[in-house]
Amino acid sequence: MYRSVFLTWLRIAYADFRDDLIATIDELKQQYLTEEDRTIRNPKKPSLAKAYFIHVVNLYTLFEDAIPTIQDYGIAIKLHSADSFFLAFKKLFRLFLMLELSQVSWR
Repeated sequence: MYRSVFLTWLRIAYADFRDDLIATIDELKQQYLTEEDRTIRNPKKPSLAKAYFIHVVNLYTLFEDAIPTIQDYGIAIKLHSADSFFLAFKKLFRLFLMLELSQVSWR
C-alpha cells in the first residue's frame, strides 16, 4: 500500500518540476556533446557529463513511462475488465522490453 501512495505522490509532484527536468536534459545533452567533440573518446571511462545526462534521462523515463505504466496496470487488475487489463499489460510488457533492451545496449 505504501508503495502505491509514494508513486502517486511522485506522479503528482512531477507536474511541478517536469519543465525544469526537460530543460536540464537539453542542457546536459549540449554539455555532453560539446565534451565528446573536444576530447578523445575513452570507452573504458565514461565522462562525467555523459553520466549526468544518462541519470537525468533515466529519471525522465521513470516519471514519463514507468510510474504511469505501473499504476495503470495496478488499477486495471482491480477493475476486473479484460480490455483495460490487456491494454495495461501491453504497456507493461513494452516497458519491460524497453528496460531490457537498454540494459543490453549498455553492456
